[in-house]
Amino acid sequence: MILSEVLDRINTALGMPDDLTGKNANELFTNKRIVEQLKNALDTYASTVKGIEDIFSTSLGLNTRVATGPSDAIRSQAYRFMYIWRDGRKYPLNYKDLNKVNSEFPYGTYAGIPRFFSVWNDEITIYPDNSGSPNTTTLNGDINDATTTITVTSTDGFPELNGRFTIGTEKIRYTHKTSTTFTGCTRGSEGTTAASHVGGVTVSENNLIVYYRKKHFVITVDANDNISQAQLDKEMEIPDEHVDPIVSMVAYKLLSKIDAERAQPYKIDAAAFYQQAKRDIQAGYGQIVNGSMIGQAYDWELSNAGVNL
Repeated sequence: MILSEVLDRINTALGMPDDLTGKNANELFTNKRIVEQLKNALDTYASTVKGIEDIFSTSLGLNTRVATGPSDAIRSQAYRFMYIWRDGRKYPLNYKDLNKVNSEFPYGTYAGIPRFFSVWNDEITIYPDNSGSPNTTTLNGDINDATTTITVTSTDGFPELNGRFTIGTEKIRYTHKTSTTFTGCTRGSEGTTAASHVGGVTVSENNLIVYYRKKHFVITVDANDNISQAQLDKEMEIPDEHVDPIVSMVAYKLLSKIDAERAQPYKIDAAAFYQQAKRDIQAGYGQIVNGSMIGQAYDWELSNAGVNL
């Protein structure tokens, strides 16, 4: 669901006509006031469910131990799962406490296929040091910002399915590959901007894949109380079934200032949502802290020499 649809639901709950290109009909509830309350509700939602699920990818180089994680991660414990690609094979990483892995893997002593990860602030530390390099190739011909089949010199070593790579500052996802093309490409992934690229530039594999929970994107309102069309068209990145409770939170906060009786039903809806969200999310979240959701995936990989995907 996109932002404009959420704002439309909020305006309906408030009993106001929807006017997404200018000011709301009821001057008591300007776009600025609505967005302020929506931000508060989204912040509360994020703190309850430990953020919005997303995937981050980056290139982990040869003999590299530390990678910079996503800047919008809600907290270090929001990292749910990680794996590294090595020549088209996927190797899951187990979580370990930072102090423990530092004592077990001194710098400059161990290198190989990474087995463990730990997190401090936005730094992801991998153990042992990565002994392989991400695959690279070159772009074969110019592309524009809408090209979804990208031709390169060779795709050798890249994952067969559902891989990710970077050209310049743009991250790109693909669904399949041939010997010289990436197909089903999603441009401007992970919050980057789709752009045109000239032939011959480097295409670098994003070999470290991170599943994490993040903060919601910031919604801005200009001095004329307008919200840009680009923002209105942006996906909210929360499950559709969670939208109505969030609408209720916003409606309650606004309506309670002028009509407590009308606001009361929305408070009940919001409270019920919080209680259910806490039960649902905390049941799964507690497991990642001790690593039980990750288990012994890497040990299985050792016995089976990786998984071809």
